[in-house]
Parts: sequence; C-alpha cells; structure tokens
Amino acid sequence: MFPQTIVQTSIVHLISNSLTLVSWKDRKTILTAIKAICRADNVDIGTLRLEGLEAGWGKRYPAIG
Repeated sequence: MFPQTIVQTSIVHLISNSLTLVSWKDRKTILTAIKAICRADNVDIGTLRLEGLEAGWGKRYPAIG
C-alpha cells in the first residue's frame, strides 16, 4: 500500500498484537471497539471512536491507543 515505507504491517497483525496486551475478560469488549474504528465511514468518525476507546481503556491499556 505504501511503497516508501520500510516495514508494512497489516491491520490484522496490528490488532492481533494489540490484543496480546489485553486480559482475556476484556478482549471481546475491546475487540468490538477496535472493529468499530476500522469500519468507520470516514476519518472523523474513526478518530472519534479511537478517542472513545482511549478514554475508556487508556488508563488500563495505554499501548492499545
């Protein structure tokens, strides 16, 4: 997608690696929020959803945001 980059990681790998940091009991909830971000209709909606994820889970899992 971006030929000028040195390392290209797919969104699936990024999500998978992010979930390794999350407790099993929180994974389903966080995965739902991450999917909503990825499926956003435009950048503004995606940004708002990301901010919501960070507001709700940012203190417990800061590396995900």
